[in-house]
Amino acid sequence: MPIVKLTLIWMLIHLSGSFFTFPCDSNSDCIYHIWSKCVSNQCTSCSVKSDCSHLPNLGSTQYSCVNSVEGVKFCQVICEANPTICLDTRTFCDFNYSTPYCKRCREHEDCHDLYGPASFCIPYENTTFCGICTNNSNCTNGQVCTKYSCGPCQQSSECDPDMPCINGACGCTSDLNCTDTIKNRCDLNTKKCTTSCIDDAECQDDPLKPFCSLSTGECVGCDNIIHSCSPGLTCTNSICVGNECLSSGDCNSNPMKPICNTRNQLCYACQNNTECQNKDPGKPFCLNDECVECITSTDCDSKNPKLICSTNHTCIECENDNDCGIPKPYCHTGKNECVECLTSSNCTDELKPTCRNDKCLACEITEECPSGQTCEDYMCMGS
Repeated sequence: MPIVKLTLIWMLIHLSGSFFTFPCDSNSDCIYHIWSKCVSNQCTSCSVKSDCSHLPNLGSTQYSCVNSVEGVKFCQVICEANPTICLDTRTFCDFNYSTPYCKRCREHEDCHDLYGPASFCIPYENTTFCGICTNNSNCTNGQVCTKYSCGPCQQSSECDPDMPCINGACGCTSDLNCTDTIKNRCDLNTKKCTTSCIDDAECQDDPLKPFCSLSTGECVGCDNIIHSCSPGLTCTNSICVGNECLSSGDCNSNPMKPICNTRNQLCYACQNNTECQNKDPGKPFCLNDECVECITSTDCDSKNPKLICSTNHTCIECENDNDCGIPKPYCHTGKNECVECLTSSNCTDELKPTCRNDKCLACEITEECPSGQTCEDYMCMGS
């Protein structure tokens, strides 16, 4: 506002009577420093110091009834000893008087010594005062301009549009602060809540919603307008949904797609070990899209005697005879288990010369026993 206009406002509010009238029954009804005395049921200017004693917010008991340059008396705070006392009333200490007092500003420069070079002389409700802001843009660190002074916000309505009040400061710090259904994303550069997207490049965090809908500003997987679903899928809540599964237990037919995405009800390849552990603790590792029992033999340490991770990524006891020892020195490769024998030639004990079911036995039929003995439970019995 031009300084000339500010000066005119100041002159108007310091001239009593003809411009403004305030009815009263006593001095307590006259609460303005230029109209503090009740005379004939009208508030008028003070005559003596005691006419000022009832005024609120003078900021000090050191007050007086002084003459303005226009010759009108009014109440003011004496500030010669402590100019900062004028801060309470947003005035400045005018040393052009024999008794310096806190005075309403007429020019911006009146405020600079006490309030800093960025302060203003601001008209407000038929008076003026020194302030450091006229809007939130004059404040820093998320503070708001309230009665021309910067301070912490109390509620989002005090902040600029799309900037929520978070812990006394205007501006979002994460998407969680943005609760609007459309403007639900926090722009960390401007600290304003904005739409989820402006183009597809901003929709790559969610593989099920890779497209930006310009009509809603939201990331979508489908909208039945521009982005349609593949055959067999339906567009539900902006996601293409199938009917393969409701849980990972339904995804057993294809080992390469063992996990159910419950959002789109489709089976897909595993992405991490946790998905496999949740589905089947017996196959806790994700390898090449498939849940497996092991990746290396160290994964089989707790599964004695199956301590070897096979090429099929299952824990086994052996792959060849070198993996076995006494009393089961042979590897049955069909079962990947160590056994006592594979053929009868492996049975060197003449009392158990026959290999049956991977074990060396004395007999399987009586004819295999010495004369006079019978074969019972694979043992030659009798004298």
